[in-house]
Amino acid sequence: ELLGKHPLFREENIKKEVDQMTQKQLVNFTSSSVKYFHDQKNQLEKYKDDADKLAEINMRIELREYKLALVNSKLGINAGEKK
Repeated sequence: ELLGKHPLFREENIKKEVDQMTQKQLVNFTSSSVKYFHDQKNQLEKYKDDADKLAEINMRIELREYKLALVNSKLGINAGEKK
């Protein structure tokens, strides 16, 4: 369980999770990501004076961006396309 917290293992776990997602789950994840990133941006502003909290929020954003890139790839969506 401790190994799951290391960034390398986290990425592997995310890859496995995305591989097991259904088409509906992939689409829902993509759709919910817009609100997620908006909310996290608000959190960054709220905790702008708390370095530890900022680091935690930034890590969550990075992991979500990584997972979203995998989801988009699986869906065949080009990350450079505008919706």
